Amino acid sequence: MSFLITKMANSIEEIFQPNNHSRFEIKWKPVSLGVAEEIKQILTENYGITSIQDISEVDEWEHNSNNFRVTYFNQDKRVGTSLLRKNILIKDQDTLEYIAMVGEFIRNEGVPIPSLLDTKDGKKQVRCGDFWWELSEFVPGDHFRGTENELWEVARGVALVHSA
Repeated sequence: MSFLITKMANSIEEIFQPNNHSRFEIKWKPVSLGVAEEIKQILTENYGITSIQDISEVDEWEHNSNNFRVTYFNQDKRVGTSLLRKNILIKDQDTLEYIAMVGEFIRNEGVPIPSLLDTKDGKKQVRCGDFWWELSEFVPGDHFRGTENELWEVARGVALVHSA
């Protein structure tokens, strides 16, 4: 009987290992033509980005997140990559501006978070249709697995936020 209990406990422990239930690496896929045209218009009119090389979305269920990886050439002819976010839940500009202000504050205090890029008018958000859009630095990465190193990084990040 104890052998069976030990075997069951080991099996249960294996189930709850980091990232056992999903893919670790984030895959990207091209967006549809209609979405690409909308994004190109937003970037050209509001950010002055005209030399767009690639627009991708996450290639899994998170594609509904409305986050788009955009690769382009900037004015210095260097390749840049940014994340364009369509805010589908927050439709109030005051709330978005407050969140941007908090982000700016904690980034200035040493918390490593991406910064929002300004529009041509010096704003952090742009309204297109019914939604507010934001362009930020792109930080590559994959899904959180809960490994020891990742947990240490989370603890460090939480400590930096509390310190700020």
